[in-house]
Amino acid sequence: MKALVALILLVQLPIHKAVPAAPPAPLGCDDPESEAAAEVAVSYINGHSHHGYKFALNRIENIRVLPQVSEELAETGCHILSPTPLANCTVRSFTEHVST
Repeated sequence: MKALVALILLVQLPIHKAVPAAPPAPLGCDDPESEAAAEVAVSYINGHSHHGYKFALNRIENIRVLPQVSEELAETGCHILSPTPLANCTVRSFTEHVST
C-alpha cells in the first residue's frame, strides 16, 4: 500500500510545476510513449492478478490522456481476494491500516 502511494506521488511530481506548461500534443496509437504506457499497464495487471490467465497486448486504439485525480487512496476492510463488491466495503480508520 505504501509503495502504491509512493508511486502515485512520484508520478505527480513532474506535473506540479510553478510555470504552467503548454498542453501536450495528442498521442497517436503508434507513438512510442503510447506503446510504453500500454506495456506498463499490461505488466501491472499481470503482476497483480491472482487467478486466471495472463494478459497480452492485442492492439492500442483511441488514446486519451485523462487528467490526474488528486484524491488519496483509502484502504478498505475488504481483502483483495474477497468477492465483496467495492461499493459494499467500508473504509478503514487510520489506526486499522496495515503497515508493511
